[in-house]
Amino acid sequence: MLRACEKAIEEIDMKINASKTVCMRIGPRSDATCASLTLCNGAQLKWVNTCKYLGVYLLRGRNFRCTFEDAKKKFYLSFNAIYSKIGRFASEEVVLNLLNTKCISCMLYGTEACPVLSRHKHSLDFAVTRVFMKILRTGSKQTVEECQKYFGFLPVSYRIDIRTARFLDRFCTSDNSLCNVFHDQARRHMSQLLVKFGVEVSSWHILRNVINASFFRQ
Repeated sequence: MLRACEKAIEEIDMKINASKTVCMRIGPRSDATCASLTLCNGAQLKWVNTCKYLGVYLLRGRNFRCTFEDAKKKFYLSFNAIYSKIGRFASEEVVLNLLNTKCISCMLYGTEACPVLSRHKHSLDFAVTRVFMKILRTGSKQTVEECQKYFGFLPVSYRIDIRTARFLDRFCTSDNSLCNVFHDQARRHMSQLLVKFGVEVSSWHILRNVINASFFRQ
């Protein structure tokens, strides 16, 4: 397979860069030791436990998994860059608006197309909670939740559900031939997601309204 890839790439006058190309195994034998893969020029490809693909970090394991630690780091970096400039004199409302528009996107990148487990959502929610505590100068989670409702700040875990539902809805209605191959799996995933919020939910638009009504009216 590697030789076939090299040949196809060479036909378009390109080469595999061994310093930027790695190998990672996903499946039942993901922990097995693998033989080194050598390119035609003699360079070897490294086997790794994690790799970055299209901005998303993938993990070696029995099942397809992702890690969002880098996304949290980027979120903290973007927030600290803003807060260090305006935190002393800007109002909480201004800071939270910038947090919502400039920082959250760093954390949510790619989450609609990746397997996001409950523990991942809790971890991402906690990252936002810590930032709220810093802005509001409080250690109370209840105070943070009340302020999120007051400022119209939807928790990250809910945003991921909405983004995922929207992505799957567009995926299922796409005419792309590659998408058609996975339509059944996408529909099952969409149904499982919507059922969590009630049988009356039939589209991502309704899901968004249900989530907003549930959180902000509590």
